[in-house]
Formats: sequence, C-alpha cells, structure tokens
Amino acid sequence: MKINSPVTDHEVVMEDGQTIVSKTDLKGAITYINDYFKEISGFSDEELLGKNHNVVRHPDMPPAAFQDLWDHMKAGKPWTGMVKNRCKNGDYYWVEAHVTPVRHNGRVVEYMSVRTKPGREQIEAAERLYQDINAGRASLAPTTRWQKLRAKLSGWGLRERFAALMAGGAAAFGLAGWGIHAAIAGGTDPGTALATGLGAVFLAMCGLLYLALQRGVVSPLRELVQRFGELTEGNFRAHIDIHRGDEIGDVLRALKTMQIKLGFDLDEARRQAENTQRIKVALDNVSTNVMVADNDGNIIYLNQAVEEMLKDAEEDIRKDLPEFAADRLLGANIDVFHKHPEHQRELLARLTAPHHARVKLGGRTFDLVANPVVDEEGNRLGTAVEWKDITQQLNAEEQVESLISGAARGDLSSRIDTAAFEGFMKSLGDSVNQLMDAIVRPVQETKRVVTALAEGDLTRKMEGDFQGEFAELKDAINTSMAHLQGMVQQIRSATASISNGASEIA
Repeated sequence: MKINSPVTDHEVVMEDGQTIVSKTDLKGAITYINDYFKEISGFSDEELLGKNHNVVRHPDMPPAAFQDLWDHMKAGKPWTGMVKNRCKNGDYYWVEAHVTPVRHNGRVVEYMSVRTKPGREQIEAAERLYQDINAGRASLAPTTRWQKLRAKLSGWGLRERFAALMAGGAAAFGLAGWGIHAAIAGGTDPGTALATGLGAVFLAMCGLLYLALQRGVVSPLRELVQRFGELTEGNFRAHIDIHRGDEIGDVLRALKTMQIKLGFDLDEARRQAENTQRIKVALDNVSTNVMVADNDGNIIYLNQAVEEMLKDAEEDIRKDLPEFAADRLLGANIDVFHKHPEHQRELLARLTAPHHARVKLGGRTFDLVANPVVDEEGNRLGTAVEWKDITQQLNAEEQVESLISGAARGDLSSRIDTAAFEGFMKSLGDSVNQLMDAIVRPVQETKRVVTALAEGDLTRKMEGDFQGEFAELKDAINTSMAHLQGMVQQIRSATASISNGASEIA
C-alpha cells in the first residue's frame, strides 16, 4: 500500500455544522467533491477529481478498515466508521464517515460518502483501536468464541430466532413431561403434577416469547420510529445501528442509506442555494439587463436594470402589445413579448449555444442574447436573456450616416438631434456636433476671406481661435493675404511711378 507523505502531528478539527461530501465511481475514482472537502484537505479540484480516494488516506489507518468498507460496498450495504484523513500539507483530520452505494434502476452506479464531525471520545476510541490493530493486538473481525457466537447470532433473522425459540419450547415440554412422570411415580397427584409442570413451562414460554419480541421486534421498531422522527426534524447525523443481520437490520440499513442520501441532498441544496444567492446578488447589481426563464418559458428572475429598462419602454411597447405591464412580468411567460410565440418556443427549446435576435416593439428596437442555462451535469434548467435597448443607437447611426453623406456632398449644415438621447448616446451626439462645428468654422472663415479676395478686398483676415492644422491654415491664408496686399501695393506704386514718368515725358 502506498504511504502518503508528508505527515505531521497537527490535527485540523472540522467546523461545527460542516459536512464533507464526495462521490466515486465503482472503481473508487472521485467524481464529485464539495467545497468544504477542498477547504479542509487543502487539495484542489484538479488534485482530487478523477483520482482515487486514497489520495487523502493517512498512514495510521489500518488497511482492514478500508477492506471492511469495500466489503460492505460490494455487498450493497452502507458503512459507518471513523476515518483519519491526511491533508495536503501533512496535517490530519478525523471524520465519522457514512458511505453507501447509490442505485439507479436497481443497479449500483456509484458510491456516496458523507462525513461529519466526530466527538472527542469517538476519536480517542478509534485511535486506540487502530493503534492496536496496526500493532497486531486487535482485529475488526471477531476472534474469541463468544465474539464469534454473537456475530453468528446477530446474523439470524426473525424466522430463525422464533424457530430456535420454538425448538427450545419443545425441549422444555419434553423436560416437563419427564418431570411430571417422575412426580407421579413419586406419589404426586397426576392432575396436580400435570397442571404444575405445564403451567411452569407455559409461564417460561410466555416470558421467553416476551423477551424475544421485546428485543427482536419492539425495541428495534422503537428505534426505527425514533430515527424516522429525527429525519423528519432534519437531523441527518443520528447514529443508526446497521450491524443487525435480521429483517429489522435490513430496514435500518435502508434507513441509513436514505439518511446518507438525504444528507447529501441537503448539502447540495444548501450549496446551490448559496451559489444562487451569490449569482442573484451579482446580477442585481450589474448594469446589464438580465432576465431568466425556466424550461417552460416562465420568467423566474429579472434584475433591477431590465425592470427599469422595460418600465421606461412600457408606453411604447403597449403600442404593439396593449396588455404589456412591466411590473407584472415576474411569473409571466416570456410569450408576452411575441405576437406569434410558437417559433420562439421551438427555438429556445433547441437552444444549445448563445442566440442573437433583434425585436422591434412599438418603435423600440431591442437586441437580445439568449443563453441556455445548464447544471453541472449538463441538464437544461432554463434560458438567460440579455436585453439591450438600441433604439437611440440606431437613431444616432442613421443621423451620423446622413450627416456624413451630406458632408461628402459639401453640405456641412446638418447636425445630430440629441434631444431624444440620454447618457452615452447624448454625449456621443454632442461630441459629433462639436466636431462638425470645429470643421465648419474654419471652412466658413476661409470661404469668407476667399470670397472677399475674389471681390478685390484684400483686407479680410481669418478670425477665431483654431487649433492644429486649422491654426496652420489660418496662418497660411492670413500670410498669403498680407503678401497679396504687399504685392498689390508695390504694383500700385510702380504704376504710379510709371504714370508720373509718362506725364513728365509728355
């Protein structure tokens, strides 16, 4: 047997109320672990899943204990025992392990183990026993004649026990007959001897029958009633004796299996509830509009963002769906968003990957992304739908496209109407308008100066505080105008000189 190491003397104590849960396949490979298993052992998913359960075996555990466990599993019976496990860093922790086969259609398909926190007395007793077993001073199997006899008797069913009782009764009547015969031979009245002997045997038989019924039926049935009561109260950790070999023992073992399974289901339900709550809190606080529907299309969750979005769009949506009410969506069917829902129902039923769709309602346009929701085993649970109102976005895109087309034709007068926008789209529209203004102003100034130039007015200059290349354009045009003014002035001076010279010559 492989010895796991390292090993330390430090004990890690299970937290009160916590449960370690795991499942294995029929070969002992781990297929499922809960979070507390990882937390207390220090191992990760990758180090546990698919590995044999002996990865956490402590060297102090006698092999006979695990052999006893596997003997029970192969016999289809539950097993309960104290187990010392090793943490990844070498520390150890004690558990009271409850292991049971899990059946499907009458066939064992896997093994389930639910471990709870043991008491200190249980731990100390287990330590002494396992030390003695490892030292050869003790054994899990019966060794003395009395232990072997008790083990044999514990395997008797009620039928065998009552048969033994009847055989004992027959023997008692035989002895009584011999005693009556002896009494009559000694001179006792036959009637008196017969009544006394048979009366004594009858009383003895009644007493034995009472004890047999009390120990074999009444007391176990009381224990069964008590254990069922504990289960109904949510106590899945009570001790159940599974070592009886009779019919009552069969019932107790079945009850133990049910106890372990219900304990696992409770832990799994608690884990899923915690995960669901964490997801709900996260979804409640995200800005993305999220809606969740079950497999029947019934809306089971809406976060605040999608509620506010649909409430804001309610008046428009009612133009197409007069009965629409945003505050009555929870519990309603997702069909309320469709005039002809058959196609959508079929699509969602076959959904295996994210599906994108666009819905138009009352002048509003919504982008939808539907994602199938599945559990850890791949079973379909429902559909999560992300909503996005892209009405403003499409409006802005149309206006920008129109603005660009106009600019390409030389029309720079168009602007985006941002009156119906809000948030990001309004900021974007205002920014585009500011950009157009930044382009139009220098163009208009250039046009004004050039028009004046065409009319012979060289005194005009570009005005305004421009940046970048527009500032360079302004400087270049103003410099050019100044040069033109200088050239015209020189031409005028030269013309005047020529005119004066011509006058003198004349």
